[in-house]
Amino acid sequence: MKKYILCRVDEVFDPLEGSVERRPVTQDIRWPEGTVQTFAIHPTEPWALIQIVHPVNVLPIPGNIDADELPDVALDVKISAIHVATRERMKSDIAKRGISSSFVDNSDGYREVIRTLGQRVDPNFDEDRFGLPG
Repeated sequence: MKKYILCRVDEVFDPLEGSVERRPVTQDIRWPEGTVQTFAIHPTEPWALIQIVHPVNVLPIPGNIDADELPDVALDVKISAIHVATRERMKSDIAKRGISSSFVDNSDGYREVIRTLGQRVDPNFDEDRFGLPG
């Protein structure tokens, strides 16, 4: 199963490298074995788009982590098919990251929402290749 998450990015000093590294707050979560976490981070944006993939099911994010789970729907679902309360929560979660959420209502489907978020951090973002090696 795949899950998409918006989360805060922290700057962490790496004493071995002697430099500051930007990383998502979800990086320290102990996910179940077999879970793969991929993230897209912009050099200056204070948030990251995360994709979590697990063969069975992905557990909820602990409440003390500054991260918001996006709707648990397939990429090809139409925006109009996402329950109104779920869609409004997604828009609120996007807006609290400092991103205008008006694009959600103008999107045809959930794939377009994920693509738009991904392209804010990487202009070459491709939702179909997100999480794949190489």
